[in-house]
Amino acid sequence: MPSKPNPLMSSNKIPWNTPSASGRGPSGTHPLMSDDMMAKKTDGYRLVVDIDAQELLVQETEEVCTLIRREIGGPPVKVLRPPSGKKSYIPGEDTSRVLKGEKRFEDAEVKVVTQYEGDWSRAKDLARCTVVVEKARDVETAYKIVKKHFENKAGGFRLFEAKTIDPVKDDCGYSGYTVFVQLTGTAIKAEIQVNYMAMMYAKFTEKEFEGMFDRAQVWAMKREYPPHVVEGGLGHHLYEVARKDGEDPDKRKAYAAACKLYYNYFRSDPTNTTLGKAAQAAILKLEGNKVDLAWLDKSFAAFERKAAPTLRRDGLALGSGQTLAELLGEGPFA
Repeated sequence: MPSKPNPLMSSNKIPWNTPSASGRGPSGTHPLMSDDMMAKKTDGYRLVVDIDAQELLVQETEEVCTLIRREIGGPPVKVLRPPSGKKSYIPGEDTSRVLKGEKRFEDAEVKVVTQYEGDWSRAKDLARCTVVVEKARDVETAYKIVKKHFENKAGGFRLFEAKTIDPVKDDCGYSGYTVFVQLTGTAIKAEIQVNYMAMMYAKFTEKEFEGMFDRAQVWAMKREYPPHVVEGGLGHHLYEVARKDGEDPDKRKAYAAACKLYYNYFRSDPTNTTLGKAAQAAILKLEGNKVDLAWLDKSFAAFERKAAPTLRRDGLALGSGQTLAELLGEGPFA
């Protein structure tokens, strides 16, 4: 059962997913779906789990990565899958399912019911994975190879749709390269995103990033994008505030501008510390005392001593006794 139930998932003051006295399935009535819809409309989700669509997607995407490696050469290309082991309850079944990376029923159903009229076959990301290349310059090449591969396949997953998001036009500087595929002979659709290492480091927390890759890759990112310029892992936070419904419009606009600077910094190759400093200054103005500059000074010093004795500081050289706050001269820290 979900640890954080969806707020829409209750009716008649009884949580729909509360086990009945007999222990066989939930005792409540689903608030968004009629009994008929529960019995029939959830078959689309159930099929994704039953036939291991997540596993099939990862296997076929691994095949494409061989073509990408051959084209771009250099460092390896990695396929990331969502973590397995999460549990999900499918209405009409007696017990929870243990997933292999599929999106949880509870996380997907509100959109399916409210936007797709309960038709699970219209959901395009119940199974998903991400192809990660080393550099930003390789993303478009990898995306084209993935798209062409699934476009020309005779069986298995085949191209259903593809889309890109231009970071220049997007208010938050968000970029996207996504290929949607459909499993031959079924209505099952899945999502393959293409991204690169530095952007993953920018979006996810250090712990999440290390879990996807390893500690050595964390240090590699810190050397390329030094934490004394601006920390990694802030992208999702900035983006979510900028996109939050009901938030003050001016605040959303300011966070979008900071997000764009931040993503552009992690998109720069070679690393552009001017962009990084601009992003850091913008974030400090928005977050105020949430950002502890003294801690950042200490953190970078420890990092430098331990793992990067030859790290170049590219235009942000810290003089003896000079703090980040003094160097930035921004906001309440000036």
